[in-house]
Amino acid sequence: GLASSSPMNGLPDITRVPWQRATEVLGHEERGFSAWLAENLWLLEDALELDGLTLVDREVRVESYRADLVATADDGTDEGLPVIIENQYGKTNHDHLGKLVTYLAAWQRGLGVWVVEDASDTHVAAVEFLNRTSSDDVGYALLVVRFAPAPRDQFYVDADVVARPNAWREITTARKDPRSGSPERLAFLEALHERVEDELVTAGWQRTRLSRGKPHIRLWPPQDTLGGYATLRAAPHEFALRHIIEAGSLEASVRAIELLRARYGARLESLLPEGTEVRWHRGRDRANAANDQIAIVHPDGGYQDLEPAEAAEWALTVGGAWAQILIDDPPGDLLEQARRDAAAQLHETE
Repeated sequence: GLASSSPMNGLPDITRVPWQRATEVLGHEERGFSAWLAENLWLLEDALELDGLTLVDREVRVESYRADLVATADDGTDEGLPVIIENQYGKTNHDHLGKLVTYLAAWQRGLGVWVVEDASDTHVAAVEFLNRTSSDDVGYALLVVRFAPAPRDQFYVDADVVARPNAWREITTARKDPRSGSPERLAFLEALHERVEDELVTAGWQRTRLSRGKPHIRLWPPQDTLGGYATLRAAPHEFALRHIIEAGSLEASVRAIELLRARYGARLESLLPEGTEVRWHRGRDRANAANDQIAIVHPDGGYQDLEPAEAAEWALTVGGAWAQILIDDPPGDLLEQARRDAAAQLHETE
C-alpha cells in the first residue's frame, strides 16, 4: 500500500493498493498476456526460485493443442529442466488444468506452471493433489498475477504462488549441488576462464574469478566507473554477460539502468556481434532484492551449443566493448542521480 505521515497521530496513512487484473493491463490473452510473460520470465524465475529460466518457444504444438510457453531452467543437469507455462484469463478451469497435465506428460519430467488472474480453491487443491501424487521428476505450480499503477505510466506487478511442489523443489535444489551438478557446465567455464582471464583485465576489468560452487565467472568493473559486479553465466541454452547494478534499492537500481540505457545504449549495441541481444532489465538478483541487471545474451545458445573458444571470442568482444564505454565516458554521479530520482518518485506516491 501507499504510506505517508499523518499529522493527527504521527502514524503512517495506509491505503489499499488499487490492484488491476491482467486483462485490464495487457489486453488480448495470446498477444498480450502470453507475449508479456515471454519477455518477463524473470517474474516466474524469482517467484519459483528458478535459475536461468530461458524461453525455448511460444505456441508449441503438443498433439492437437498448443502450449503457451515452453522454457528451460538450470537444474544442474546437462539438458536443463523443462518448464511448461500455461496462462489463463479469468478464473481457473478444468480445461486449462487438463491441458497443462497433457503438455507435461509429453515431456515426462519438469515443472508445469499455471499463471492465472483468479485461482479457485478447487483448483488450488487439485494442484496440491497432483504434487502429492506425481513422481519426483514432475511438479506443478499455480500463480496469481496482478498489477497496480506506478509512476510514469508503468505498472507494479505481483506474482502470488498459491500452490507449489515443495518436495520437488527440495529434489531439484539438491540436483544443483555442485557435487551432483553438471560437469559439462563447469568444464565449459573452466576452459572459458583460461581464455578470457588475462585479456579481460587488459580490456579494463579489474579482475576475474571462476566460482566452482555455483559455476560462473565473476568480473569486477573497471575502476572508478560503475558499481555492482558482473558475471559470465552459462545455462544449457543461454550464455550471457550480466552486470548487476547496486544503487541501494530496487527502485534506484531500475532507474540507474534507465539512465545507463539512455546514455550508452545506442553505442553499446553498435559494438556488439550480430544477433546479440541486450536486456536492459534482466530482473533482480535473488541474492539481494535491491538489484537489477543488464544482460548481454549470446545469439546462439549456452554451454550445450557453444565451444569454449567460440564463447571466449564473443565474451572478449562484448566485455571489451562494455568496459571501454565505461572507461571512455565514466558514469560519474549517475548512481546518485538514480537514487535521487527514486526518492522523488517514492515521494510522489505518498
